[in-house]
Amino acid sequence: MYKVRALYRKYRSAVLSTAILLLAFTVFFAGIVPGARAIITVLSDAGTASSQVAALSTKYQFLRGLDEATLRRNLNLLLTALPGDKSVPSILSTIDGVAAESGISVQGFEIASVGPTASGSAARQTVEERKIGSYLIPYSLVFLATPEETRKFFSAVTAVRRLSRVKNFTLTVRDPETYYIHTELETFYQPLAAVIGSINAPLSPLTEQESTFLETLGKYPLMSQYAPAVETGSVGGVTRNPFQ
Repeated sequence: MYKVRALYRKYRSAVLSTAILLLAFTVFFAGIVPGARAIITVLSDAGTASSQVAALSTKYQFLRGLDEATLRRNLNLLLTALPGDKSVPSILSTIDGVAAESGISVQGFEIASVGPTASGSAARQTVEERKIGSYLIPYSLVFLATPEETRKFFSAVTAVRRLSRVKNFTLTVRDPETYYIHTELETFYQPLAAVIGSINAPLSPLTEQESTFLETLGKYPLMSQYAPAVETGSVGGVTRNPFQ
């Protein structure tokens, strides 16, 4: 016991210094470090929130300057040309309208692998579909027509508001005034986005090329009676800038 007291008296200052250092390290790592981390997190969150508020304010000003009627008209125009689902009835009525306008006599019609008539947004896109940015529905048509009716059909089928493109066709001459034609075509659809973009994703006005495309599309006749309709009414209803 005497030796312990002697050692304590001899090294008392060192023991006290070590104890104070241990206490300081404990306070530093148990209190100061977590507190500093919390402050850094709060500052980071505040910076993110400030950035998002600024982005939303910019978007609000951009959207405020748009005409709602024009937006609805453009949306309706695009949905008649590129519907959000497969819309098989609109394909049939479009072909029926083009056939009646051009005067051809339809002998057969087939839609390949149509599957469910819903949007099919869960279906895996092919490389070509990913490249063009929409899903494809292949279909084929067999018809009889005169040379002039044939020309009218192929001119009209790619210039109506259920957009299609001609892949190939075979033509058999029955007589100088009657062609027997088998053609393969594709039409398009693109499901509407289920998730909106991030807050910081920018909004940009239509480019000149996009505006020209909408003008051209508006000149195409609408052959389908199953065109989607955009509901009318007011969107939003915000009467002041909530960020001021």
